Amino acid sequence: MSFNVNLSSTTGNSTIGTNTPVSISTNGILTVANTTDSTSSITGALLISGGIGISDVADATSSTNGGSFTSAGGGAFAKKLFVGTDTNLATSSGVTTIGSSTAATISATGVLTIANTTDSTSSITGAIRTSGGIGISDAADATSSTNGGSFTSAGGGAFAKKLFVGNDVSLATSSGVTTIGSSTAATISATGVLTITNTTSSTNTTTGSLIVTGGAGIGGNTNIGGILDVLGSKSGTPSTTGQYIRVSSSTFTDNNTAASGTAASMVFNSIAAPTLAATNATVTTTNAATLYIAGGPTAGTNQTITNSYGLWNAGNQRIEGRLGIGATISTTLTSALQVVGNRENTPSTAGIHMGGPNDYAIEICAASATNASFIDFTYPGVDRRGRIIYSHSANVMDFSVLGDIGNPSLTLAANAEASISSASGTLRTKGGIATSNTTDAVSSTNGGTFTSAGGGAFAKKLFVGTDLSVGGALSKGSGTFDIEHPIDSSKRLVHSFVEGPRCDNIYRGEVTLVEGTAEVNLDKDCVAEEECRMTEGTFQSLNRNISYFLQNKTSFSPVMGKIEGNRLTIVCSEKETGTVISWMVIGERKDSHIVNWNKTNEKGYLITEHQI
Repeated sequence: MSFNVNLSSTTGNSTIGTNTPVSISTNGILTVANTTDSTSSITGALLISGGIGISDVADATSSTNGGSFTSAGGGAFAKKLFVGTDTNLATSSGVTTIGSSTAATISATGVLTIANTTDSTSSITGAIRTSGGIGISDAADATSSTNGGSFTSAGGGAFAKKLFVGNDVSLATSSGVTTIGSSTAATISATGVLTITNTTSSTNTTTGSLIVTGGAGIGGNTNIGGILDVLGSKSGTPSTTGQYIRVSSSTFTDNNTAASGTAASMVFNSIAAPTLAATNATVTTTNAATLYIAGGPTAGTNQTITNSYGLWNAGNQRIEGRLGIGATISTTLTSALQVVGNRENTPSTAGIHMGGPNDYAIEICAASATNASFIDFTYPGVDRRGRIIYSHSANVMDFSVLGDIGNPSLTLAANAEASISSASGTLRTKGGIATSNTTDAVSSTNGGTFTSAGGGAFAKKLFVGTDLSVGGALSKGSGTFDIEHPIDSSKRLVHSFVEGPRCDNIYRGEVTLVEGTAEVNLDKDCVAEEECRMTEGTFQSLNRNISYFLQNKTSFSPVMGKIEGNRLTIVCSEKETGTVISWMVIGERKDSHIVNWNKTNEKGYLITEHQI
């Protein structure tokens, strides 16, 4: 159902509400005089639950002539705003502001200015962001760091991918010198000279004033004022041309040693031992060297070198080819080492050379094959003092002193035969052996002046000036002590050892009875002084088959005894006090040494007879 309402007045205008809130003119213009601002979709002078349809198609021409819709204030749209043709954002000053008053502006000439100062630290940060690329059709060329033509930045730039520049890249200042970094860090002159003034020392491949991840090719000379340190591993084909460093000759000036002073040593080049690795498994390199050296250092101005070494090597050293010392290398010998010199009175008749793979390892040659090979030891201006001779008639090497060559003092056999007589063994001497060394022996493996890993045989007497310590058993035909006579210096005193068919220990002493009894501690009371006592329990652990003997030295009263453990208890028939009893205890050894001795049976008892 619908109703038509005709509101009219004598003036031709219809008024709704009191006074003049809403009026409709005679030509259909609706005027709402309420001035309430719109702060949301349900506030304002005109509230409409539905949409607004405007059939007028007049185009907007300015901010005060909107065609079909003009607002003196702002507008808010909670949803999308579609504009069918152009959108013109302008003010009376000709500048369009987007965002806050200073966020972004577009001038009347189309210049976009973004006042936001957010730095760009990634591809999604900064004052301006675009998901796609940026295309600039301006073709103006850059002329300086402040006039980039089509693009100028007062700050830096970061590109995650490649940067292509169609024409020249100019890094320069008005002086013609390009500075990279600070004002003095690195410069490139107009002639192309690169100068890096940074003084940071390099301690590895990632530190220093110049860091290069790859290799460097230098066509001219390279001068290094500091230390050259080659780090890291590398791969390549093994060769003798040097895989790391080739060093030419140079001069080093000692500015530290005082005038007329002496420097202890001088090393020109110090190289650590390299490691040779292979990509493939089980690779064998026949010959490898750390360094080839042209020669030893030579003395320069104001310098004296006492010893000049071409190589001072703490490890093994290999010399390829023949080495001649003192003369030209002989072409008739294939020896690796040839030493040729002048023996006194007979020049160039003796020498030393080391054989090759099919020759002797070391060969000492005489002047001819018919003579014995020898080495003479001489003093300057004096005839020979000693000689080592290799005899052709016997497989021995003799050492002789001048004047007694026919009776050599030292004989070394060519093999390592054992000595089973005075005429056999690797070392044989027809005379005695004397040594002035006075170092004392401390064990069977530290003999002081003489140590043997095997046994020794002496057909005659053996005199030992001080103690004789035998770690095993001592077997003898007879035995005595032989000492200076205590009261007659013109004589020596001799006593024989006490022998028996048992391995016995003897303990003896005296004790005084108290009320007819006494107890003897066999570990302590068998010695004369307290410091000489044995550890408690030693007697019991060392002895078996124990016998004891008692004698009353004071009276004729009989005594008897009993042994339990290491205690000897003595009892007299009378309860006498002060009676002195002399006692003796004999025990047979049972310790592991005597049980394991080759002269006892499995129980440790002495086997008194042996088959010859």
